[in-house]
Amino acid sequence: MSSLPGRLGTLVARDVMTPNVLVLNAGDDLDAAVALLKEHHLTGAPVIDPEGRLVGVLSLADTLEPAAARRFDEEPRLQFPSGSDPDAWRVYEHVVGLHDSGKKRLVSQCMSKDVASVGEEVALIDVARQMCGGHWHRVPVVRHDGQLCGIVSTMDVLAALVNTAEEPD
Repeated sequence: MSSLPGRLGTLVARDVMTPNVLVLNAGDDLDAAVALLKEHHLTGAPVIDPEGRLVGVLSLADTLEPAAARRFDEEPRLQFPSGSDPDAWRVYEHVVGLHDSGKKRLVSQCMSKDVASVGEEVALIDVARQMCGGHWHRVPVVRHDGQLCGIVSTMDVLAALVNTAEEPD
């Protein structure tokens, strides 16, 4: 395994993670959870149980109606939301159950349950490898007891790269 040079090579998940994470509860109503994600301009969030342990991740892709999900897979010009595109957040119009007022769905019914996480002391390069290997935009960070303590996003990894590159030698 390779390592990163300089201070960048000393960074671990705890150093770059976002500690105050918007979390969802497995028993939350899906429509309310999606509204919360939309309000905060997020495309996903960790899901915890009543004890605060990580039990899954709900991402926008998990919530799309099957026909809409296929369109995003089949048409490369369709993109998931990014903060720079004001129309991108319209993808939330395709969330399962959003327009079906008689049918309530829970976060636990749509979330990804087989979720990888990292410990606080995992080297940044290994966090990045895991994100690349799984094509994930975020990786939850958990303590030894399974308690969620933060999240590392692709932006956190990029910020660490930029910030350490700009440090004086």
